[in-house]
Amino acid sequence: MRFGTGIPAITLLALALTGCDSSSLLAFTRKTDDPVITTQAAAEPQAPALVQAPPQATSATADTALAAAQTRQLTGVDYVISKVQLGRFPCSGNTHVTVSVDPDNAREFLLEGQGFKYRMKPVTTTTGAIRLEDADGGVIWLQVATKSMLMNQKVGKRLADACVSPQQTAFNEAYQPPVVAPVAQTAPVTTATKAAPKKASKAAATTRAAAAKKK
Repeated sequence: MRFGTGIPAITLLALALTGCDSSSLLAFTRKTDDPVITTQAAAEPQAPALVQAPPQATSATADTALAAAQTRQLTGVDYVISKVQLGRFPCSGNTHVTVSVDPDNAREFLLEGQGFKYRMKPVTTTTGAIRLEDADGGVIWLQVATKSMLMNQKVGKRLADACVSPQQTAFNEAYQPPVVAPVAQTAPVTTATKAAPKKASKAAATTRAAAAKKK
């Protein structure tokens, strides 16, 4: 059975059974812009999984590693510059030498002492010694593990000798050569020493012969 309203018969029957009025009927036929809500729950968006970042090294550790890497990569004059020890060096003869970086050129050094001042450049060597040089004046500064020396090559004179920095002092104290115990010496063997056993043997033989005669 169909009715002129265009509403399915099953719907009209349900309204009649529930006693709905015409306003309820209009609610079934009215269009709405509201979205249709179904019984199936909408899938909720899931939070993205958190990826834990790997632990980062502390700034101090990173700086130390970077400095070590840079030191390993230095060669030639750059290596010499990195190894020059700065400060006041007490020297033999109650003298001293002060080594500092040239304020006008960070790749050169100033060496000052009583009555002298030199601007010196780093020079590479084949021996591993740290060398600074004033080519015009013929003056060189040699720095090794145990001490340093300032020398004028033109006149063949040492301007300062046995100069020792705090680092060199620490090296000398840490790497002192071991003391070797003296070897005990035996008395030299002489002719008299060799003849002593023979004399003792003859004396013993004489004593035995005398004892035999008495019997």
